[in-house]
Amino acid sequence: MKANIDKIKRVFIGEKRNDSVLIRLLIFGSIWLPCFAVFLNLFPGTYSTDTSAQMAEALGYNHFTNYNPFVNTIVVTLFVKIGLLAGNINVGIALYTLFQFSLYAAVGSFITYLFYQKGFKLIVVAVVLAFYAINPVNLLYSVGMWKDTFFAVTFLACSVMIYLCLTGEREWNAKNKVLLFLLVLFTSLTRNSSWTALLIFGVVLFAKGFIRNRKDSKSRAVSSLLKNMGTSGRVGLTVVIGAVMSVIVMSVIYPSFGVGNVSASRALSLQVQQIARSVQDNEITETEKERIQDFLQTGKGLNDIVENYDPTIIDPLKSIFDFDVISNRGGNFSKLYFDMMRAHPKAYLDAFVDHTILYWWPVKPKWIWDNRIYDNDYGIARSSKLFLGHDIGGELYDKMKVIPGFRLITSSASALWLIILCMIINSLEKKSGRNILYLPPLIIIVGLILFSYASLFRYTYAAFILKPMYFLYLYAEVEEKV
Repeated sequence: MKANIDKIKRVFIGEKRNDSVLIRLLIFGSIWLPCFAVFLNLFPGTYSTDTSAQMAEALGYNHFTNYNPFVNTIVVTLFVKIGLLAGNINVGIALYTLFQFSLYAAVGSFITYLFYQKGFKLIVVAVVLAFYAINPVNLLYSVGMWKDTFFAVTFLACSVMIYLCLTGEREWNAKNKVLLFLLVLFTSLTRNSSWTALLIFGVVLFAKGFIRNRKDSKSRAVSSLLKNMGTSGRVGLTVVIGAVMSVIVMSVIYPSFGVGNVSASRALSLQVQQIARSVQDNEITETEKERIQDFLQTGKGLNDIVENYDPTIIDPLKSIFDFDVISNRGGNFSKLYFDMMRAHPKAYLDAFVDHTILYWWPVKPKWIWDNRIYDNDYGIARSSKLFLGHDIGGELYDKMKVIPGFRLITSSASALWLIILCMIINSLEKKSGRNILYLPPLIIIVGLILFSYASLFRYTYAAFILKPMYFLYLYAEVEEKV
């Protein structure tokens, strides 16, 4: 089996190629220009409900919070202020969009060039280039003013840096140590839950290097083990420090500047959905009704749950359940949750499937992107500079649906199944050590399944945009230099 897998893998790769600045520029331009065309079509960009909350903070109407990641809001604020100085807020929106898709093109072209330089066949390089240059999902997200795109691009850059450090393609010097630390820190701050994935990954990586060195080293002194723990240990420790620092920033530094944090109880969205489903589907007892009522907002009742419950998203229940009470009375809520689970297992299972199926099964989502500009009081309005159609992304997506398997490979669940497939291949090839590279996106997906606010494609976009790297990981050789 190992020999057969190795033989198949060699079909896709040849001799390494020399560095070429011209090829780098051509690849970057091939990704940037389609993004620019879509940008001109949707000028000055998109404006979603998430963006409206950030805009209110950027313009000083609301206090800054970390509900939408504060780091992203600060970047939005910077460009909005530039637009206001220029006398037109649309200039600020356009500059932010230009910045974002240029960053996306830079990281996407870097990955594509990695495939080229490593000697992959040109057809493979072309597929990777097409993924970043003409895939309608990526094109629309690159110009979407969403926190999810911003996080996905930083997560992509961070993942590439981790790969380069672990494989020895970047020398482990002071410059790259600092760069990796900053990327981990910044990525952890661009989504409130991403630090968890990076922290777990860093701990596993550090433990791998530490344990390996403990077996090989004659000395058992901790100082000696830390000094000689190998590439995995050093990279893992840097990732851990970056992730922990992000927690300190969010829990200590943000509040000191008046930046509000998100209640941890928001992570219990699935659990609230399951209780709500039990109310909707079953004749619950009077005792259960009274216990549930304790966690509802003043003036709200069980009828409000039945009327507003949406199996795919928690938002309608946010104005019914009191999440502050849930947070303050966590023990009582946990007891209620497990008591209801024992009494209504089918409702719990149905709620779990409906709330999470998008992440683990290739169902068609309600929507993948949103390229509209919502009504607003700030003067943000569409003014196309290159009219390609009212829904250029949707039209391109519809045309590409004729490609066999296109809907499957562009589904939200495709990232999870591709990760699982690659990990199986590595295990069959007896190279399971590579599987550690898949941990960050895998943990993000599992986290969404367990704690997601809603069943939305954009929440898994960071794992989706990383797909070419999953293939590249199959060829990774982690160096354990002491």
